[in-house]
Amino acid sequence: MLLSVLNRIHNPFCAAGILAAMNFKAIARRAMFTGSASYLDIFILAPGIHVQQMASEINVGEHPRACDMSSGYVFLIQNPATISFLLRISKTGFLTKVHVSPPLPHRTTFGADSFDLVLYIGCASLTIGTIGILAAIADWWALTAVFALMAARLLNIIVVKRRAVLGWKGAFESGDADLFVILSRDRWVRIQGAMNDVKNVTAGSWLQKMSDEESCATVVATLFVYLSTILAFNASIFGSLLLVAMIISALGLLGLANTMTRDLHMFRHVVRVAEEPKIRPGSRFDVVQQLVLECASDTWAIALGLVPPR
Repeated sequence: MLLSVLNRIHNPFCAAGILAAMNFKAIARRAMFTGSASYLDIFILAPGIHVQQMASEINVGEHPRACDMSSGYVFLIQNPATISFLLRISKTGFLTKVHVSPPLPHRTTFGADSFDLVLYIGCASLTIGTIGILAAIADWWALTAVFALMAARLLNIIVVKRRAVLGWKGAFESGDADLFVILSRDRWVRIQGAMNDVKNVTAGSWLQKMSDEESCATVVATLFVYLSTILAFNASIFGSLLLVAMIISALGLLGLANTMTRDLHMFRHVVRVAEEPKIRPGSRFDVVQQLVLECASDTWAIALGLVPPR
């Protein structure tokens, strides 16, 4: 009875599908943190499905300088995901230490506390519950809109999984790496780990260039997102309300999961904060001098222009 009464009223939420076509980057950031995509992501229907491939451009144009503190070799970090992660965890006026783990037996997605896993499951449960309710009330327009979003999600997941492969990282090098990275806004990061492990997460890009087939799949996925917007216009008021609640709640939960994530997963490596940021003792020169004494070499500091050459 209530549903029949609501359906006779002008639907103020008929444009609910437009929410899914908004360019939020929560999904792209999630792909960046996890280093790939999972087929379970098909149930994560937050705004920004059609911009997931922009995860490869999430470093906002920054390519920081880095120097190996043992050899003095200076280079630019090219990996957008690693750059974005370092920008997120670093603080102005602080030195942050980061460790890169050896390759794990299997690819992992969630952190040690797995609180983001709870949020992820909650986000997926929203979609499953919405599908069940829409099927129960026979709102086929709204249900088709959800399936269109899931189809768009599936195509993007396939493309991301194909692109997230370990590419060329240079010749194999033994030993340990100890990198000093200078970020914008006077933020410093020290990356430590095995040489090849560090190279895997800093050199090149974590997403390979899209092929013609992958570009076509991305275009089709975008069309599915816009198709869902058209289908949602024909949904009932109750169905539209469900779509609005699902999309907004998914965006909130996914954004919160991204905020709670403290690790970066990439090529079975885990990049995490090894030591919380420490405030610089007085000036930039003081912290440089401490690191020079610790490394017993000032070659890296001279190469970065932090101290004058002798």
